[in-house]
Amino acid sequence: MALLSGPWQPAWVLGRAYARLFDKIPAGDSFTRAVPAAASRGSVVHVVRNVSVLDLLALDHLSMRLDFPRIGFANELGAWLGPPRIGKPPAEQLRETVRSGLAALLFMKRPPSVLPKASATHRG
Repeated sequence: MALLSGPWQPAWVLGRAYARLFDKIPAGDSFTRAVPAAASRGSVVHVVRNVSVLDLLALDHLSMRLDFPRIGFANELGAWLGPPRIGKPPAEQLRETVRSGLAALLFMKRPPSVLPKASATHRG
């Protein structure tokens, strides 16, 4: 399956709901200078500490608003980016994304589970 032809587009209702909130996010000077500078040297890869749909939506909104490269890959939250690219490992999806000129979003940690896995001694 080929890479998506463009960045993801959230559902119309979701897009309107978060746009009103995210329009108020100020973009700091260091961010507005760093992203275009990175894009001029190559692919933009954003790195975020924890997995968060809110961070993904906010960063995508800022990228669109500031005309930065849009997000085409996010580990752990790929379903938010459109149809799954079945049969392709995440590393290949990431390579395809950056080759296409889209940005990537890498989350360093998975979110904590609601119910941590209990060991055999903690069942009950």
